[in-house]
Amino acid sequence: MKPKKAQTMVMIMVCIATLISCSQKFPKPLSNEVGILVIATKSTNESKHNFAYKYELTHLPETSAEIKILPSVTSDFTMIAFPVGKYWINGVKTMPVHSGTTIPMSAMQDHAINAGSFEIKPNHITLFNNKFIILNKKITDMQTRQSWKLESLLVREKLDLLNELKKLENSELWNFPD
Repeated sequence: MKPKKAQTMVMIMVCIATLISCSQKFPKPLSNEVGILVIATKSTNESKHNFAYKYELTHLPETSAEIKILPSVTSDFTMIAFPVGKYWINGVKTMPVHSGTTIPMSAMQDHAINAGSFEIKPNHITLFNNKFIILNKKITDMQTRQSWKLESLLVREKLDLLNELKKLENSELWNFPD
């Protein structure tokens, strides 16, 4: 990719990522070089404490797109603007977030995984085949333990997620999987 084109692509992705992160609605397609990756999530908080970690799925080939997952008990998915291409998930980074009521802060950790591949097509919605599950479990009154895992997304879950996505503003501007 030429430097000018790469710069333009990064700006487009930043604009789309900002729009997506500010609300649960689809942005208007700005380029034929970008699609949307949707990852199903399930966050459960069994304690009175805040979540202590956020997550980033790493992928190959690397791009300027980041797959960040912030635990939320109010959302069942995360959407990320992604450049067109074929990718595979090869790791998860766990990053502590500041909270005075959770386990002590620790360094970021990398976890190697083979979570499968996905393909982003221009102006298409791509559902990732796995669901990212986060559990915040009470250990004591002052301590929690947060864990994560990936599970295969069931056919029923995919259909439910697609139906939920189709209700979002601007969904008619994007191509959905069959």
